[in-house]
Amino acid sequence: MFGLLKIINELSSNNIDLNMNELDDKYLIYGKLQGVKRNNISINYNNNHLIITVKVNRVANNSLMGNVFIVQQSSNISKSFYVPNVDITRITGSFDGLNLVINVPKIINSMNDKLIVDVETYMLE
Repeated sequence: MFGLLKIINELSSNNIDLNMNELDDKYLIYGKLQGVKRNNISINYNNNHLIITVKVNRVANNSLMGNVFIVQQSSNISKSFYVPNVDITRITGSFDGLNLVINVPKIINSMNDKLIVDVETYMLE
C-alpha cells in the first residue's frame, strides 16, 4: 500500500521549470520540459501575459507482493509571464524534446520625437 502512495505522490508533484530574463530588446523564456511532446505545448498571449500550458502524461508502475500497480495521470500545467509592450507577430520559439526557448521581442519606440540631453558634470547638494 505504501508503494502505491509513493507513486501517487510522485505523480502529483507536476511542475514545469520555466524562467524569464528581460533583455534590452526582448524577453527570453526558457526551461526544461522532460518527457513532454511538442504537440502538448500551447503558447498564448493575452492582456500582456504570455501563458504556456503543458499537457503532462505520466505513467508509473510498481509490483508489490505479487500485485502490479499501474497509475496513469494526465494534467495540464500552466505558467504565466507578464510581458508588456511586445510585438506578438515576431514571437518565436524552439523545442528540441527537452529545452524550450521562447523569444518575445519588445516593441522599440522610435527616438525621433524625443530630446536627449547629455549631462557631463553635476554636483550633489
